[in-house]
Amino acid sequence: MTHPLKVPALLLFDIDGTLMLSGGAGRDALHRSFKELFDVDDATAGIRLHGQTDPQIFADILKARNLDPDPTGEAFHAVRERYIRYLAQGIQDAPAELMPGIPVLLDLLSQTAGFYLSLVTGNIEEGARTKLSRFDLNRYFDTGGYGSDSAERRDLVPIAIDRVRKTTGQEFEKFRVVVIGDTEKDIDCGKFNGVKTVAVATGGTTYEHLESTQPDSLFRNFSDSDAVYQTLLTLVS
Repeated sequence: MTHPLKVPALLLFDIDGTLMLSGGAGRDALHRSFKELFDVDDATAGIRLHGQTDPQIFADILKARNLDPDPTGEAFHAVRERYIRYLAQGIQDAPAELMPGIPVLLDLLSQTAGFYLSLVTGNIEEGARTKLSRFDLNRYFDTGGYGSDSAERRDLVPIAIDRVRKTTGQEFEKFRVVVIGDTEKDIDCGKFNGVKTVAVATGGTTYEHLESTQPDSLFRNFSDSDAVYQTLLTLVS
């Protein structure tokens, strides 16, 4: 049973490894894009993907292949366009999966008056919406801060907060904003912006490493949705 919050709170969710896994659809889309455009095989070899923003990944691959990484350049634009196309083609058939407890948790939160849900994700907006569409999760998130807004994840928290404010007219005190993610970069961007942080070890980062980043709360997974819900209530109270 949910109860209205006395003071509104904002929850900013990461996508990959936190809400869902795309079953390799993103990596496959990158490989197809670079093979078609530049005849590059295994484009992501040696490139960090986990926790990075899409623009940073595009630039890192281009630079590693001695191609122009300028985000305003022709090569970058071509990669982005094809990546979105191939991601949309691949996501529906990829072995994607929801993370444990997510459907119940999102239902609980969305049914609680005073909780506002948004995204802070390294995915460019089109990619984020494409991935979330696989499990009909877009209905929970009207707005967000995306990799298409900035290649620097720290920039995305204030962008998301501002978009929610403009959409809803609601202001949020910083200690009632929570970043929820599965990497040290999620925790860093929350701490940098002076908001609360919740880490979950369902992505590629170990529980022990996440613990070392000192989030406000840490879970191995969200399978006990009620416990996560109660923790979030306590954090923003």
